[in-house]
Amino acid sequence: MSGRIDRRSPGGALWWTIAAANAAAALASGGFAAAAAVDPGVLLPEGHEATPAAAFYARYFAARSLPLAAMVLALVLRRSTDRLGTFLVLAGLVQAADALIGASYRNRRQTLAPAAAAALHFASARWLLRDCPPSWRG
Repeated sequence: MSGRIDRRSPGGALWWTIAAANAAAALASGGFAAAAAVDPGVLLPEGHEATPAAAFYARYFAARSLPLAAMVLALVLRRSTDRLGTFLVLAGLVQAADALIGASYRNRRQTLAPAAAAALHFASARWLLRDCPPSWRG
């Protein structure tokens, strides 16, 4: 990173707010994926029992979500503005796809949470890639 991102500098507080919000979203997504890998029933609507197929797909979900969450956290900690912005586009696309899947099953929880995360990731990526000070890029 070429420039120091200071909370007191113009835009610095916004960078850290964006970083914290996306780190929290990544932790929530990763935590939910880990919980689903342990107990696939958390993915299912109330009244449905987890089957071996649900357990299989819950582990696929975790295998995708956990590395994505880890990468968002790593890029925030490294303060890698351009890389974080680019990666948030990918994370946003994944969350948008999850929201579409949730909507297709009329599952409100699995629609609204990923849709909110996708919106956060896309808005953050736009700011990081287009609007943040050039000295913070790298």
